[in-house]
Amino acid sequence: MAFQHFKHDLRANHWSGPKALVAPLLSPAVLLLLLHRTAARLRRVPVVGKPLALLTWRLNTLLTTCHVNPRCTIGGGLFLPHPASIVIGERVRIGSNVTIYQSVTLGTSVPDSLAYPIVEDGVTIYAGAVIVGAVNIGRGAIIGANAFVNTDVAAGSVFAGVPAREVPRRAAR
Repeated sequence: MAFQHFKHDLRANHWSGPKALVAPLLSPAVLLLLLHRTAARLRRVPVVGKPLALLTWRLNTLLTTCHVNPRCTIGGGLFLPHPASIVIGERVRIGSNVTIYQSVTLGTSVPDSLAYPIVEDGVTIYAGAVIVGAVNIGRGAIIGANAFVNTDVAAGSVFAGVPAREVPRRAAR
């Protein structure tokens, strides 16, 4: 399943056809996702899997400057326009066709807590946003740049600010 998701990741990050074979060499986003999905898969291999997953995660962190825990769950089609300084905690769940910009943090608000965000399908999270705690980000929601979110976000809504609150969508012109 992980590598089926990777096919969707390739398409979401604009790599298809024969050129997709070199995508991990040329695209930091594709490299990050390939290494993450490999580490997540390795965790399930008996005996040697967890140490190999840890090494793969370390390599991913070193090469991409992003900390994406192998225990998080990421659906297919994750689009990372600028994959730098992204932190995704161990129990975070991310749906399909989500967009995450640079310097985004998804994690817990308290050390040793099991309370992590759930990001549903089609969500866009702009640069510098921080989403912490047991919050649900509804399908198709938009989180503005540098927003601090520690409450649930309804599907289709736009949240911005510190602390984040709902803002109206601009009317079509």
